[in-house]
Amino acid sequence: MAVCWRLPIRVLGNDDFPTVNTAVWTAAHYQIPCLIVVRNNRSFSNDELHQERVAKERSRPPEKPLDRHAHR
Repeated sequence: MAVCWRLPIRVLGNDDFPTVNTAVWTAAHYQIPCLIVVRNNRSFSNDELHQERVAKERSRPPEKPLDRHAHR
């Protein structure tokens, strides 16, 4: 009987990565091959929203968001 292997592939943003860390641990622990691509957008969007809300509550101007298209 032939065994058909499929490689699981997951593409996600860096703000999604903390939610899948247990899946990564499980795959590593049980030596399950997988490919995870983490896109570095240099920012956590929920963190930016929180910072804006806090700045408005404190009557301060919010910081400018990072230019995600700028190459360093």
